[in-house]
Amino acid sequence: MATISNRTVVRCVFAIMIGIGLMSAPGAVAAVTFAVDSTLDQVDDDTSDGVCHTTANTCTLRAAVMQANRMPNAGATITLPSGTYTLTRPPVGADDEYSGDLNLVIPSGYAPGPTTIIGAGADATIIDANGIDRVLYVDSGRTVVLSRLTLRNGITATEGGGIYNDGTLTVDLCRIESNSANGGGGIGDGTSGSLLLKRSTLHGNHAAFGGGLDQIKGSVDIVQSTISGNSASYDGGGISATYPLSITSSTIVFNNADRNGGGISFSQGTANVYNTTIAFNQAAGDNTSGGSGGGIYNANFGVFNIRNTVVAGNNLSNAPIYDDCTGEIGIYGNNRYGEISGCTAAAGSTGNWSAVASLDELGQLQNFGGPTQTLALVAPSTMIDGAAASGCVDKNGIPLPTDQRGFPRIAGVRCDIGAFEYGIIFANGFQ
Repeated sequence: MATISNRTVVRCVFAIMIGIGLMSAPGAVAAVTFAVDSTLDQVDDDTSDGVCHTTANTCTLRAAVMQANRMPNAGATITLPSGTYTLTRPPVGADDEYSGDLNLVIPSGYAPGPTTIIGAGADATIIDANGIDRVLYVDSGRTVVLSRLTLRNGITATEGGGIYNDGTLTVDLCRIESNSANGGGGIGDGTSGSLLLKRSTLHGNHAAFGGGLDQIKGSVDIVQSTISGNSASYDGGGISATYPLSITSSTIVFNNADRNGGGISFSQGTANVYNTTIAFNQAAGDNTSGGSGGGIYNANFGVFNIRNTVVAGNNLSNAPIYDDCTGEIGIYGNNRYGEISGCTAAAGSTGNWSAVASLDELGQLQNFGGPTQTLALVAPSTMIDGAAASGCVDKNGIPLPTDQRGFPRIAGVRCDIGAFEYGIIFANGFQ
């Protein structure tokens, strides 16, 4: 009597599931889970059967992604245990799913549902592009969630060294570091991209434009994240952005642009920044190209608004020439600056903008609790309990329940200015 392998049984079950899914309402089939069990970079040996499997009888990250590209309805969840997943297949030919970066695409004849990739923590689960290509590509029409991962050592001559996103992407509790590109060293958000970056860190990435993040035209929402130590050969050491940009309860610090916008370079559309700390960034970094806007550079083709935000200690060319912003800035709530000689309050501003008494009111960039590093407020400071009486709110006008770290937002009479709420107990002491 002929025997039937386990793989054949799974293929048959998958075929039945697909058949049921085609006859049922969308979403009737639960998301498939692919549990990766190998750190090697090997392809799936049969993308039509719904089984993550290589010729070595393993489930690799690349094989799981290839299968996830073909999972309909509720899509797929890929679980990655602790380890370093190094990409070792250099891009060849069309640079498709079989080589180069990990491509979350829509293969011909398929309609994939959402894909979630979950690691064991950013310190434990690392996807390393090994300098052969970018790390990850998200195609238009795809919905993807990345959680508890580090993506590093990606490189490309185009957009998005760590990630290029043209779909709907959520990056949560991740670290994107040491990647490089022409635009968006860490992340490049494409013309149809929708990006939510939350509780994550962009660090040590480099590009010509947008060292940490380059927003081409899609929408970008940054929440409770830190963008630090990134660099750009031209504009936007931390962020180069256009069109809808929202930043809430985040820290943008120690980024460098050789030309304009050490922290943020903005050129078109509307940007709204809430309870964020933009500090110690640098523009005109190469001392030869000129440039301005150590913290914020607004080219005045767009509208750039801040509310209950700190923009201080930003400079030009490694010299004690403080230059926090260039261009028009809409001022709402209560804000603090260091030196704003290069910018003006936009018409219609209803808030206040006053100088910090000393840059010593901002502490070191450290882990003060929560998933990302922050700049603690140092007492005494008028930033403590200094926000507007109307309170600290998000882009929808809803009161912020927490600061960047996830600790309660109001620890005193009012919430504090910037990303950090002073006076909250955390694991390493009281701040």
